[in-house]
Formats: sequence, structure tokens, C-alpha cells
Amino acid sequence: MIWSLLAMMMVAVFSTTFMACEEENKEENGGTSVIGVWSGRSSNEQFTLTFKNNNIGTFIRKYTYSDTGVEVDAGSFTYTMETKENGLIVIKFNDSHHNGENEMYYFVIEDKTMSIYTDDYLSGLAWVLTKQS
Repeated sequence: MIWSLLAMMMVAVFSTTFMACEEENKEENGGTSVIGVWSGRSSNEQFTLTFKNNNIGTFIRKYTYSDTGVEVDAGSFTYTMETKENGLIVIKFNDSHHNGENEMYYFVIEDKTMSIYTDDYLSGLAWVLTKQS
């Protein structure tokens, strides 16, 4: 009898652990997780951010100038999450317009859409990106 009770308790503990892991995996593979590739484009700019698990990511920015052609800037960035849906990105652009300075952007995630702002949350909308993977 005691062994049966102990076995049932162990099953309950393991079931809870597996369910918690499954929920984490769901969040990382979809939903509001920031992890993955996000991209968007405007009339003259294409922007792609890749967020990794370790609070580091990579970016590619292609900008088309009417007089000088296409300029490509690529590199890495760091990010912090304030909640599951929003956070802060610090990007060091290396292109001719930023001179290697760090720039901070705020982001808000709604389903598979990320809105990136220049000033603070919901102010100075810079890009709207869609989750690719």
C-alpha cells in the first residue's frame, strides 16, 4: 500500500515537471517568445533581427538611397526582456550614419508582430517586424 502511494506521488511530480517543460517549449517556439527571426521592410529599408536564447542577437539592415544605392549594415546586439511581451534592444550600428554609436530601441510583441520604438514604449515607431521562425 505504501509503495503504491509513493509511486502515485512520483508520477504526479514527474507529470508536473514535464508539463512545465512543455509550456516553456511552446513559448520558445511560437506565441510571444522573442527568440527567432523577425523581419520587415519599408519603401527603402529592409530590417532583420535574429534573437537568440542568450540575450544576444544579430541584425541585418539594408537601406536603399536614391542617390548612392544600397548600404548594408550587419552586426550584433544585446537585449533584455522586461516582460514576456516587451523589452529593450541595444544595437551598435556600424554604418556611415551612426559612427559606431549604441542606440537603444524598445519593443513590444503582440502574437507574431513586433513593434520597435525609438523613444519609449508606444512612442516613435521605427519598424514593424513579423516573426519568421
